Amino acid sequence: MARKGRPHSVHPALVPERPSSRPTVERTRHAAAVTAPHMDGVAVRPWWRVESRLTVLYIGELIERDAYERACALRHASERVSRTGNSVMARLGVGTGRTPPATGSPSESQLDAARRIERVRERLGERDFAIVHWVVVEDCSWRALGRRLGCDRETAKNRAVLALKRLAKTS
Repeated sequence: MARKGRPHSVHPALVPERPSSRPTVERTRHAAAVTAPHMDGVAVRPWWRVESRLTVLYIGELIERDAYERACALRHASERVSRTGNSVMARLGVGTGRTPPATGSPSESQLDAARRIERVRERLGERDFAIVHWVVVEDCSWRALGRRLGCDRETAKNRAVLALKRLAKTS
């Protein structure tokens, strides 16, 4: 049955001029670094690369590999805890081959991830944990992090580096 009434309209600023794999303006604005596709006789990278602040710190050698890996593990645990049976894939009708847990009851892996996060919080302390969470999980901009900490963005970035180094020392 056809839908009656006015057709759904989309704001013109949200519609790209032509289809593209380029990151959206909003995604580019929030990314730490965006690199265009690159193809020449030596290297082929036919995709856009969007880097998080954590990755930029690692690539810039401001944090060691151990800190980067522990931060990625913390982000993964946080993503695991926040998962619900109402995933985007399920809403789109795409089967994942998994049965989601009953609503309101977390899975065993979610409980394990929550325990890991709590151990990290206890070892780091509230302030460092908050900084790491804002940088790793929320990918907060340096300016926004500075506002939360009451300092400028360079100081915020330095505090994030120190907090991530302390994360690497927790075992």
